[in-house]
Amino acid sequence: MVIEVPRELYEETMARGLDVEELLITVLTKALNLIPEVTVRARPELAVKYLNEGRG
Repeated sequence: MVIEVPRELYEETMARGLDVEELLITVLTKALNLIPEVTVRARPELAVKYLNEGRG
């Protein structure tokens, strides 16, 4: 899935040393008042993405 973020918001996020995907998970978890288990299940998917990027 691809989600577009306005360039200015992306650049500001990166300038502050934050990861856009991680920030999105955190914000959505809080905004949707998700139980921790939902967030825990989402994080491995992101970890696999980073692992694959690192390999290739």
